[in-house]
Amino acid sequence: MGPMNLQWPRILKTIKEDPKEFYEMGGWESVLGQDEEEEEEEQLESEFEAEEEEEEEASEEYESDEEEDEASEEEEEEEEEEEDEAPTWEELEEDARQADKKRYAREDMEEESPRKKKKKRDD
Repeated sequence: MGPMNLQWPRILKTIKEDPKEFYEMGGWESVLGQDEEEEEEEQLESEFEAEEEEEEEASEEYESDEEEDEASEEEEEEEEEEEDEAPTWEELEEDARQADKKRYAREDMEEESPRKKKKKRDD
């Protein structure tokens, strides 16, 4: 558009008389108009927004593929955990108790064996 010769006294009078109307009519944009730079910026912004939308769509497709991969990985991990799941503390304690019982039972049997042999010999 180029440089404009504005009539400032008239513009200021309009603003002072009814600022609300001035604002409703577009404010300074209505007075100054839109210059070429702003038009170029808006055009670039709209192109950028279009590119952003395309990227978002591509990203959403990628994310959905990624989510499927994560889901299958989680399933595999769960299966591995089930297979390789370590015993709980309670299970370990119970195993230890049973092992102790067996060991004590064996020791008792070993101690009784010589006594029985002695009794048999004495008889």
